[in-house]
Amino acid sequence: MKPFEEKVSRERRFEFRLERYLCEVSHFEWHYHQEYELVLYRHTEGQLFAGNYHGHYEHNSLALFGPHLPHTATLDQCTGPEPTTYVLWFGQDWIQQILTAMPSLQRVGELLVRAGQGVSFPTDLGEQVHSRLERLSTLPEAQRTLEVLMTLAMLADSAEWQALNPNLAPGSVTDGDRIQAGRIRRLMNYIEQHYHEPLAIDDVSRALNLSPSTLRRLFERHFRESFSEHLKQYRIGKACEYLVNSETPVALIAEQVGFQNLSNFNRQFRQVKSMTPRQFRQQFNPLTHA
Repeated sequence: MKPFEEKVSRERRFEFRLERYLCEVSHFEWHYHQEYELVLYRHTEGQLFAGNYHGHYEHNSLALFGPHLPHTATLDQCTGPEPTTYVLWFGQDWIQQILTAMPSLQRVGELLVRAGQGVSFPTDLGEQVHSRLERLSTLPEAQRTLEVLMTLAMLADSAEWQALNPNLAPGSVTDGDRIQAGRIRRLMNYIEQHYHEPLAIDDVSRALNLSPSTLRRLFERHFRESFSEHLKQYRIGKACEYLVNSETPVALIAEQVGFQNLSNFNRQFRQVKSMTPRQFRQQFNPLTHA
């Protein structure tokens, strides 16, 4: 399923906008947009999708998506009073102009780089963000801008965050990062082109002219996981794309994404997604509900 572009605003100098959505029947609307998006779920539970990521969200789940990252969510149930989804969009140009003028917000810039992978935060932080979002609409215009920046600064200072798509290379915010960012791009391009083949870390290191130890450090530092775990997650993510967007037999999909053994594919898929490939297809492929 190809994501569609959602037009958040037609303003030439879009700054930010907060919307609240009451709990209601949801649809799988796979989309992206040009703006950053901070989303907070209150008294609801469901399934969150971002890039190749699929996971469960609950009360006070909080996530940040960068521009062009496809995402959506489906509702399972409302779990309390006033079940609401808060969505705060803010423009790329607006936030970049502020970061350029205020070097003290460097960590916010680093947060926005990570947003390209999709970032989730712990629920206790979601509770704090809820208080700020509730206050936002009651403030004068100038103070609303400060409130948004203070919210982003709070998230940037948090050490407890999770990259939803560690298989997506983060961007770079300084000239000193260019060499490392180039390595990451080469690495991700190589995995994207060869993930369906038998692949070991020695193969990748030779292809990229990097030592295995350098490559291991690259995964630990930028993706927070080992090479084997990263490759498994990438392959499972690709399998999910095929399951949702086609009627290709599961056994063939397993082979296409690099699993030589169907039982191993089923076991690894269930470990990552907490369901079998067939259950995943039945739940999220619209063709199975036709």
